[in-house]
Amino acid sequence: MRANGEKRSFPRINRQAPGTTADDGRERMGHAGKFSVDVDIGGTFTDAILSRSGFAKLIKVDTTPHDLTLCFRTALEKAMEKLGFHSLRHLLSHVRVIRLSTSLSTNILLERRGLRIGLILEKERRDAFLRQEVFPWGAAPPVESGMVLEVGSRKPNAQWVPPSAGEIRKAAHRLIRQGADVLVISFNDSQSFMHEEQRAKAFIDQFYANHFIGSIPVVTGAQLSRSTDYASRTGRIVFNTYAHGAVANQFLEIEDYLRHNGYAPPLLLVHSDGGSSRASKTTAEQTISSGASAGIFGAQRFSAMYGLKNVVTVDIGGTSTEIGVIKEGRIALTDAGQSDGAFAGGGFPVAVTVGIGGGSIITVDQNRRIELGPGSVGAFPGPVSYGLGGSEATLTDALLLLGYFDESYYLGGERQLNRSFAEAAFGDRIASRLDLSYMEAALAVKQEAVSRIAREVRRVLSRFGLPPLETVLFAVGGCGGCLGCDLCDASGLGELYVFRQGSVFGAYGSSGMDVEHRYEQNLDISLGASATDVPEKINASVLTLQRKAFQDMAAEGFQPDGVHFCLQAVLESSSSGVRKVYDCPSPFLWPGEWKSFRKGILRLFEPDDPRAGANHLTIREIFLTATARVPHADTDAPACAAAPIPTGGGKRSLYSGDGRWIDLSVYDRDSVRKPLEVSGACVLESPDTTVIITPGSEMVLDKHGNAKIRRPVIKDQTMESSPPSLSQP
Repeated sequence: MRANGEKRSFPRINRQAPGTTADDGRERMGHAGKFSVDVDIGGTFTDAILSRSGFAKLIKVDTTPHDLTLCFRTALEKAMEKLGFHSLRHLLSHVRVIRLSTSLSTNILLERRGLRIGLILEKERRDAFLRQEVFPWGAAPPVESGMVLEVGSRKPNAQWVPPSAGEIRKAAHRLIRQGADVLVISFNDSQSFMHEEQRAKAFIDQFYANHFIGSIPVVTGAQLSRSTDYASRTGRIVFNTYAHGAVANQFLEIEDYLRHNGYAPPLLLVHSDGGSSRASKTTAEQTISSGASAGIFGAQRFSAMYGLKNVVTVDIGGTSTEIGVIKEGRIALTDAGQSDGAFAGGGFPVAVTVGIGGGSIITVDQNRRIELGPGSVGAFPGPVSYGLGGSEATLTDALLLLGYFDESYYLGGERQLNRSFAEAAFGDRIASRLDLSYMEAALAVKQEAVSRIAREVRRVLSRFGLPPLETVLFAVGGCGGCLGCDLCDASGLGELYVFRQGSVFGAYGSSGMDVEHRYEQNLDISLGASATDVPEKINASVLTLQRKAFQDMAAEGFQPDGVHFCLQAVLESSSSGVRKVYDCPSPFLWPGEWKSFRKGILRLFEPDDPRAGANHLTIREIFLTATARVPHADTDAPACAAAPIPTGGGKRSLYSGDGRWIDLSVYDRDSVRKPLEVSGACVLESPDTTVIITPGSEMVLDKHGNAKIRRPVIKDQTMESSPPSLSQP
């Protein structure tokens, strides 16, 4: 669908048959319409979807973590080849939007690869900052304790006294001598922190002129956020300063590469809150696990398509597994302790990240317990069965031994797996330490992976109050189709969906995102004020933010009539200190809406703070979101992987334990007649992923290539239980 809503029909592409050329495929497809390109750079694989009305092409290549430009370029070049374009410039001339998501900022934090920060805080704030958990997943602040200094003093009544110019100079000098790459200033006084931060920065600029201080910048917390929530504001500016340089450099290199090849529109970076914007308007915090978050937004689209209210998504990639929740049709957000406040409500779509993926390294500890991850072999050297020099056994190697993968058809035949390498690695490193055969060791590894992921699924369901029998599992990611049925059983769920776009689900999720910018404004308005005062003050602030939004959107090519707004208000109760976010019914508050506005807010606070009457509630901040629509991929478009049609079919044998093997029928997911109904065990094979349907299942493959699988519910599952092995029904 075009941006203005006009529908256009394009001829569907037929999959390239053996012996034909890429140009043949291009001629069949034609170039009447332009593509949307969505790329998700993960820790192991880089996924892409090229889509337009009624058509989607899936691409999967190895990630090059040392240079993200390389894997991004490889994905586009592979698309160019498969779609029959004669050059990259030719392909890009037929592209209308490119969206990019990546786990780069998350990896920088977890691997501690950012800038060395010198942090200047006000008196008696240092210890609280070093203990806080406003960084992703409760990670420790990325600042060395010796690089955090306090300035100013406290009066007997605890009021902070700002520092003198000499004190600021001394603190800056000490941090610079200790090797700071950048200085960050964050003060807390709710009325004057912006003024005091700017004053301290001016002192440093005065004492350390550019020619002396060199390339050491000075950053203040107010430059990123003017929120009065000191912990969140300080955490955000520290994380963004720590990671921004490395993140921005990679994105700018990719954008330069696109410009060099004739692509004029801005590269859109995917945000973890469901929007996107160009690189110059994106901060590092907004890209935290953006690919995994995008997948959860994609899951929301599918849940609406199939009329499902409660869903748990399990995205098993090459490096990690991310779990998200859709409750009553809406994405359930985690608390602020697991994010850095990128959402107005302090939430984050990814509920849990588990360090298990296809490339997870397997070890056995001294107590003969199997450990998976968090270390991963990545794309290179990859699992030992890749034959690229790797020596560490991985989950992918275990699944190969169990019969899940066709050695000659991994990634659509683009990579050959070597079973003998996997056998040797399991025999030497795993089986001997477990006192098992290598096949039994491989089965134990798979069961351990399923058990650990299922344990987290159960905890997430409990946290969000979702009954397992009323919740559907979406198993996505490269390994989601392999382990989905086992996860369903181990989690106490009875139904799962495996989507045709599942192996590139982050890229699919971003294909439904628009351009969004968020703006914030501090306020101090009592809800007990008159029906005239509150709307006037709110509307004046909204108008100021709207003018800024129109300027930003104009720089990205959008006219004012194509920009839409929504408003959130952050309120605080003086009786309890509780803060909550209220979704305003419209971006402007008119006097006639005053009563319903107040009633809605009071209902919001009533369950947790019944004493919070209007006179006890204060509007502290407003957040204005500006949205401009860009093309989306069709949810029901048939997806084709960029690989030839499988040569085989027939049967595949899966190991079920105790020396027993099960023969399963193999269906070519893309070419089989749909809808397809199958009772019992089978394999759905496609170039980019494998789906294992275990015994006892009822599977329906619909016209979109999406599989709905019903499982017999296993009673009395416990949190620590291991999933059942494959066995004959």
